[in-house]
Amino acid sequence: MKGNPLRKRYVLVRIGNLQKRVSFIDRELYRLFRAKRKYMEGNYAIYLTDQFTMGPFVSYFNQKINEAETLYVSGTIRKCRKVISRLPAESTGPAEKSAFLENR
Repeated sequence: MKGNPLRKRYVLVRIGNLQKRVSFIDRELYRLFRAKRKYMEGNYAIYLTDQFTMGPFVSYFNQKINEAETLYVSGTIRKCRKVISRLPAESTGPAEKSAFLENR
């Protein structure tokens, strides 16, 4: 049996115009879900949450934040960073990125 009953979950997200809105989004997600941003590259960010708030976090993020989508959820930050490195260039549209993620 593992020691901690709370399992960490890292959520990889893509947000349009992330650089302009990052402080507002960080404050809002921390206030609601105690989620912390652990990594950011371009328009991609990785947030840390736990197994119980992961579901509400993902649904809130996809519904309430404009130009945002959840791409990947993992137990390790390494896997999320690997997905970022394998994603197509920023100039690629969301449809191509979604197709890429489904075919990995």
